[in-house]
Amino acid sequence: MAGHEESDRTLDGAPGAPLRINQFIFTDQVKQTSLEARLSNAQEGGFNWVAGAYYLKDKTDFGTTLFYEDSRFTQIETDYHQKRDSFALFGQVDWRLFDRLTLTGGLRYTTESSNYFGSTIDANPYGISLGVGLPLPVFFDNDFDDDNLSGRASAKFDLTRSLSIYGAYGRGYKAGGFDGTSIFSAPEALSFKSETVDSFEGGIKWFPASNLFNLSVDGFHYSFKNLQSSTATPNGNVRTNIAAAKLKGVDVTGTLNLVRTETQQLTFDVGATFLDSEITRFESSNPVLVTLNLGNNLPAAPKASGHARLAHSIALMPDWRLRSSVDVTYKGSEYKRLDNSLSSKTEAYALLNLRLELQNAASGISLYGYVRNVTNERYYVDIAGPSRLIGAPRTFGAGARFAW
Repeated sequence: MAGHEESDRTLDGAPGAPLRINQFIFTDQVKQTSLEARLSNAQEGGFNWVAGAYYLKDKTDFGTTLFYEDSRFTQIETDYHQKRDSFALFGQVDWRLFDRLTLTGGLRYTTESSNYFGSTIDANPYGISLGVGLPLPVFFDNDFDDDNLSGRASAKFDLTRSLSIYGAYGRGYKAGGFDGTSIFSAPEALSFKSETVDSFEGGIKWFPASNLFNLSVDGFHYSFKNLQSSTATPNGNVRTNIAAAKLKGVDVTGTLNLVRTETQQLTFDVGATFLDSEITRFESSNPVLVTLNLGNNLPAAPKASGHARLAHSIALMPDWRLRSSVDVTYKGSEYKRLDNSLSSKTEAYALLNLRLELQNAASGISLYGYVRNVTNERYYVDIAGPSRLIGAPRTFGAGARFAW
């Protein structure tokens, strides 16, 4: 598999105020190329395996103009560039030790390297700059190199033909790197370390032979080290390693087949997730920040969330089928920042969605229409003080698909 993406973006951050105090313009160009190859056994049996390699190369050019004309009679200009290469080898084996027990093991070796260079200067376009109280200009040229061996091991035991239990341990890896926002001092341009997470999971899965329903209950516990997040500095927020944290929870999903005939099906799906998170260590030279963050919930970790979906399918005539669905998604209140300030807390919300699709099996043509957020619920995707990122309003859509 191979992929290549390129994007160009310009973002005008005009605050809508008459004075140019917080106005900015962002411009960035991103190029990314990825390659992946896999090799596996030709026929599945008691011992199955897969091995592969993955390569990623990307380049980012980022520039910003910060307007201070109406306060300091100047402009601040940034010019940043990052090049990154990532290479990984991975493999996994599934071994059915005997009829009821399956063991799985996998490893992944990853190597990362990146270079981050650029500058932040007081452009002083009018020759009358009053400065902005920062040690400018700042020039930097830094490298980051790291490698990691991560993996996962699990065991699944079939108690009966329809009921099984499983347990798993895994170690995940998130490469370190550099903060991509405006850099106003040399230390802010230094790299941060890679993040790791140890995961423990276990649960049961029940799929009765009658196929009337199925049920899955999964419990998990994640332990994060060198957690990467944005934290406050004298010059603003910078992404770095700030904490250790834990996240535990339970995920429950089920499906009930209410009607299942040759011409008609009616299915009800439901799921819920319950989370509990805590920042167990916070690293900062500022004791106030430690007090504000230690023991808090992780950002974007609501105590409860869930969904419910009712899907109907009916054969209208030979080769034609009408499918319809109504679903509700719920997301509990959550904090969007580590300090768990009230100004970063979003309220709980529920969204109602509808979909209708007419399919022709012979031709492969499908016509569909949908309505998302039927009740036009107003909700926030992100919130930080006076800033709000509002979720999508009621949205109508229609389209056609062709399969061959």
